[in-house]
Amino acid sequence: MSREATLEARCCALAKRMGVYPIKLGGFVVGLPDRLFLLPDGRVWLVEFKTPEGRLEPRQKFEFERLHELGHPVTICRTYFGFKRDLDKLLLIPRAPKQMRLELT
Repeated sequence: MSREATLEARCCALAKRMGVYPIKLGGFVVGLPDRLFLLPDGRVWLVEFKTPEGRLEPRQKFEFERLHELGHPVTICRTYFGFKRDLDKLLLIPRAPKQMRLELT
């Protein structure tokens, strides 16, 4: 298993333990990030895994910019501890209160 694949596997295992659902995106469209993480309350997190010396391909740069313009930035993850730090922050973001359903009579 490559270093990048090992990093991705470790990070996905951590995410699952924290109640986050990782979905593999590779293979659908060239240039998409490696994973889509489904967070609580309908939030999503796009992550590309790279080794510290890994570089983005031109197609990845193009797709990541397009996603960013749509309001979906891509996080480049290079270390397990960086992933854990970012995931911890995302899970601590205050969630919007649930909408009360009003019944009119």
